[in-house]
Amino acid sequence: MNPTKQGTQPELKQPQVSPAYAPQRPSVTPDGKAEAVAPPRVDDDWRRWIAENVMLEGTRESIVNAMVAGGISPQEATRELDLAIQSPYLKGAEILRNRLKKRDWMLATYRKINRMHAASGEVERRHKLSRK
Repeated sequence: MNPTKQGTQPELKQPQVSPAYAPQRPSVTPDGKAEAVAPPRVDDDWRRWIAENVMLEGTRESIVNAMVAGGISPQEATRELDLAIQSPYLKGAEILRNRLKKRDWMLATYRKINRMHAASGEVERRHKLSRK
């Protein structure tokens, strides 16, 4: 996870758009009529991408917009995002993320406190230590 400054929005990871996600042009039959082509469906790669960006605290709007840019319909993108947010797996991952954030905060606090101590930059030297 990349550290971000408080108050800034983390950058969304862009989905790796495979040819299956690329917007498709309708096929044209020999008589000149366009065939309807189904829009791409949300598969497990998209679901993983959604979960990852929810965990990176991407905004709802930016996640849906990225999915729509990848060829997913706005309704399906919204539905999949809602399902992901309600998932107990994602809720468990958010608890873990919050614990890691707290640990990082505590370590940073201890680091700051230790730097305030006058002798924190010194290494104690001892001359001719015994082998015991």
